[in-house]
Amino acid sequence: MKIKIILSEGIIYLGASFSTSSNQVQLWDPLIHKLSRKLAPWRSKLIDMAGQQRSRKLHLLGWEKICKPKAAGGLGLPAIQNRNFTLLIKWWWRCCVDHNSLRNQTLKAKYGDDVWFGLQKIDSSRADSFIMKSFLDSGKSCNFNSTISFV
Repeated sequence: MKIKIILSEGIIYLGASFSTSSNQVQLWDPLIHKLSRKLAPWRSKLIDMAGQQRSRKLHLLGWEKICKPKAAGGLGLPAIQNRNFTLLIKWWWRCCVDHNSLRNQTLKAKYGDDVWFGLQKIDSSRADSFIMKSFLDSGKSCNFNSTISFV
């Protein structure tokens, strides 16, 4: 009986009020107002660049400048295309070395048992994912099947 009386009046727990009122909008309005009031200064400093009178602007750099070494005035980040190609080749190598992995079992089920020795003959179809197409292209460009022998 006492609990029903307290809930009908509403209680405040961790700054949010709770009640058994049927009007849900009224229940959430104070919380939304409080959050928007707290986030407004943060938003104006970090997110919203439109409508500001200050001369704070974004400075765009070309990817070539960013990839330069720090000594040459860049940020020293590696080129994404090179990093992606190396990771695809690493994946290819792991597939060639570990024949019993789940990845290999999946690829064998889709492309056949001799997937690693005839992979250059496999054409990537429209049904293949972008990752699989990139994987097949990286293996073809390295011509692994003619240079590496698996013992």
